Amino acid sequence: MFRKALLLLIFSLFISKFAFAAQVDTAIAIAKVQVATVFEISIDRTDIDFGDMRPGEAKYDIPATGIKINSKTNTGNKWYLLVNDLTELRSGDRFIDNKYFSWYGWTEGQGKWFGTGENQVSLVPFTVYESTVDEGINLPDGTNNFIKFKLDLPKDQPAGRYETTVRFTLTE
Repeated sequence: MFRKALLLLIFSLFISKFAFAAQVDTAIAIAKVQVATVFEISIDRTDIDFGDMRPGEAKYDIPATGIKINSKTNTGNKWYLLVNDLTELRSGDRFIDNKYFSWYGWTEGQGKWFGTGENQVSLVPFTVYESTVDEGINLPDGTNNFIKFKLDLPKDQPAGRYETTVRFTLTE
Protein backbone atom coordinates (compact mmCIF):
# COMPACT_ATOMS: atom_id res chain seq x y z
CA MET A 1 0.00 0.00 0.00
CA PHE A 2 2.81 2.35 0.94
CA ARG A 3 4.55 1.47 -2.29
CA LYS A 4 1.44 2.31 -4.38
CA ALA A 5 1.07 5.67 -2.63
CA LEU A 6 4.74 6.46 -3.26
CA LEU A 7 4.47 5.58 -6.94
CA LEU A 8 1.34 7.70 -7.26
CA LEU A 9 3.10 10.65 -5.61
CA ILE A 10 6.15 10.34 -7.90
CA PHE A 11 3.91 10.06 -10.99
CA SER A 12 1.90 13.14 -9.93
CA LEU A 13 5.07 15.18 -9.42
CA PHE A 14 6.39 14.05 -12.82
CA ILE A 15 3.16 15.12 -14.57
CA SER A 16 3.01 18.43 -12.68
CA LYS A 17 6.58 19.23 -13.68
CA PHE A 18 5.67 18.76 -17.35
CA ALA A 19 2.51 20.85 -16.96
CA PHE A 20 4.38 23.76 -15.49
CA ALA A 21 7.30 23.41 -17.88
CA ALA A 22 5.18 23.63 -21.09
CA GLN A 23 4.88 27.05 -22.67
CA VAL A 24 1.85 28.28 -24.57
CA ASP A 25 1.42 31.25 -26.88
CA THR A 26 -1.56 32.25 -29.03
CA ALA A 27 -2.33 34.59 -31.89
CA ILE A 28 -5.71 35.64 -33.22
CA ALA A 29 -7.17 36.74 -36.54
CA ILE A 30 -10.45 38.58 -36.97
CA ALA A 31 -12.79 37.32 -39.72
CA LYS A 32 -14.94 40.06 -41.25
CA VAL A 33 -17.57 40.33 -43.97
CA GLN A 34 -19.78 43.19 -45.08
CA VAL A 35 -23.00 41.73 -46.47
CA ALA A 36 -24.28 43.98 -49.26
CA THR A 37 -27.76 45.44 -48.99
CA VAL A 38 -30.20 44.04 -51.50
CA PHE A 39 -33.23 46.25 -52.18
CA GLU A 40 -34.42 45.85 -55.75
CA ILE A 41 -37.45 45.63 -57.95
CA SER A 42 -37.80 44.07 -61.38
CA ILE A 43 -40.64 43.56 -63.85
CA ASP A 44 -40.93 40.80 -66.40
CA ARG A 45 -42.34 42.98 -69.17
CA THR A 46 -42.62 46.66 -70.06
CA ASP A 47 -45.65 46.70 -72.35
CA ILE A 48 -49.20 47.64 -71.44
CA ASP A 49 -50.65 47.62 -74.95
CA PHE A 50 -54.40 48.03 -75.35
CA GLY A 51 -53.99 47.93 -79.13
CA ASP A 52 -56.66 49.55 -81.33
CA MET A 53 -59.81 50.62 -79.52
CA ARG A 54 -62.97 52.42 -80.55
CA PRO A 55 -64.50 55.23 -78.49
CA GLY A 56 -66.75 53.76 -75.78
CA GLU A 57 -64.95 50.39 -75.85
CA ALA A 58 -63.44 48.77 -72.74
CA LYS A 59 -60.50 46.35 -72.56
CA TYR A 60 -59.28 44.54 -69.49
CA ASP A 61 -56.74 41.83 -68.57
CA ILE A 62 -53.93 43.79 -70.22
CA PRO A 63 -51.40 42.25 -70.40
CA ALA A 64 -53.11 38.85 -70.38
CA THR A 65 -50.62 37.27 -67.96
CA GLY A 66 -50.19 40.44 -65.93
CA ILE A 67 -46.95 42.23 -65.21
CA LYS A 68 -44.95 40.27 -62.65
CA ILE A 69 -43.26 42.61 -60.20
CA ASN A 70 -40.55 40.90 -58.17
CA SER A 71 -39.28 42.61 -55.02
CA LYS A 72 -36.12 41.40 -53.24
CA THR A 73 -34.63 42.65 -50.01
CA ASN A 74 -32.44 41.62 -47.11
CA THR A 75 -32.84 44.76 -44.98
CA GLY A 76 -35.13 43.06 -42.48
CA ASN A 77 -37.65 45.90 -42.75
CA LYS A 78 -41.26 45.94 -43.90
CA TRP A 79 -41.53 47.27 -47.46
CA TYR A 80 -44.21 48.59 -49.79
CA LEU A 81 -44.93 48.34 -53.52
CA LEU A 82 -46.56 51.39 -55.12
CA VAL A 83 -47.91 52.18 -58.60
CA ASN A 84 -48.65 55.43 -60.43
CA ASP A 85 -48.51 56.95 -63.89
CA LEU A 86 -46.38 59.97 -64.71
CA THR A 87 -49.13 61.64 -66.78
CA GLU A 88 -52.56 60.70 -68.00
CA LEU A 89 -52.59 58.75 -71.26
CA ARG A 90 -51.66 61.56 -73.71
CA SER A 91 -51.67 62.22 -77.41
CA GLY A 92 -50.28 65.71 -77.94
CA ASP A 93 -52.55 68.06 -76.00
CA ARG A 94 -55.32 65.43 -75.73
CA PHE A 95 -55.57 63.01 -72.84
CA ILE A 96 -57.63 60.19 -71.35
CA ASP A 97 -58.50 60.99 -67.75
CA ASN A 98 -57.12 58.51 -65.21
CA LYS A 99 -60.65 57.75 -64.01
CA TYR A 100 -60.89 55.52 -67.13
CA PHE A 101 -57.58 53.73 -66.47
CA SER A 102 -57.49 51.16 -63.65
CA TRP A 103 -55.37 48.33 -62.26
CA TYR A 104 -56.04 45.09 -60.42
CA GLY A 105 -54.11 41.94 -59.63
CA TRP A 106 -52.90 39.54 -56.99
CA THR A 107 -49.94 38.59 -54.84
CA GLU A 108 -47.95 35.47 -54.08
CA GLY A 109 -46.71 37.13 -50.89
CA GLN A 110 -47.91 36.84 -47.32
CA GLY A 111 -48.54 40.57 -46.85
CA LYS A 112 -51.53 42.80 -47.52
CA TRP A 113 -52.81 43.33 -51.07
CA PHE A 114 -54.57 46.69 -51.50
CA GLY A 115 -56.14 46.06 -54.89
CA THR A 116 -59.92 46.12 -54.88
CA GLY A 117 -60.35 45.12 -58.50
CA GLU A 118 -61.08 48.64 -59.76
CA ASN A 119 -58.32 50.88 -58.44
CA GLN A 120 -57.74 53.90 -60.65
CA VAL A 121 -54.22 54.59 -61.81
CA SER A 122 -53.26 57.98 -60.43
CA LEU A 123 -50.46 60.52 -60.62
CA VAL A 124 -49.94 60.04 -56.89
CA PRO A 125 -48.29 56.72 -55.97
CA PHE A 126 -50.80 54.25 -54.54
CA THR A 127 -49.83 51.36 -52.24
CA VAL A 128 -50.43 48.06 -54.01
CA TYR A 129 -48.81 45.74 -51.47
CA GLU A 130 -47.49 45.89 -47.90
CA SER A 131 -45.05 43.13 -46.94
CA THR A 132 -44.96 41.21 -43.71
CA VAL A 133 -41.97 41.66 -41.42
CA ASP A 134 -40.81 38.16 -42.44
CA GLU A 135 -40.63 39.35 -46.08
CA GLY A 136 -38.01 41.91 -44.99
CA ILE A 137 -35.53 39.16 -45.84
CA ASN A 138 -36.97 37.33 -48.83
CA LEU A 139 -33.85 36.20 -50.68
CA PRO A 140 -33.12 34.52 -52.99
CA ASP A 141 -36.55 34.35 -54.67
CA GLY A 142 -38.17 37.61 -53.57
CA THR A 143 -41.91 38.29 -53.51
CA ASN A 144 -44.02 38.30 -56.68
CA ASN A 145 -46.97 40.62 -57.26
CA PHE A 146 -48.98 40.70 -60.48
CA ILE A 147 -50.86 43.65 -61.99
CA LYS A 148 -53.21 43.88 -64.97
CA PHE A 149 -54.81 46.99 -66.40
CA LYS A 150 -58.22 48.01 -67.71
CA LEU A 151 -59.12 50.94 -69.97
CA ASP A 152 -62.69 52.24 -70.53
CA LEU A 153 -62.53 54.75 -73.36
CA PRO A 154 -65.00 57.62 -73.16
CA LYS A 155 -67.60 57.57 -75.96
CA ASP A 156 -66.35 60.92 -77.26
CA GLN A 157 -62.58 60.23 -77.09
CA PRO A 158 -60.72 61.93 -79.96
CA ALA A 159 -58.54 59.74 -82.22
CA GLY A 160 -54.81 59.51 -81.52
CA ARG A 161 -52.00 57.37 -80.19
CA TYR A 162 -52.09 57.82 -76.41
CA GLU A 163 -49.22 56.89 -74.12
CA THR A 164 -48.04 57.23 -70.55
CA THR A 165 -45.39 55.74 -68.32
CA VAL A 166 -46.51 53.53 -65.43
CA ARG A 167 -44.05 53.47 -62.55
CA PHE A 168 -43.68 50.77 -59.90
CA THR A 169 -41.85 51.83 -56.72
CA LEU A 170 -40.37 49.74 -53.91
CA THR A 171 -39.94 51.61 -50.64
CA GLU A 172 -39.54 50.96 -46.92
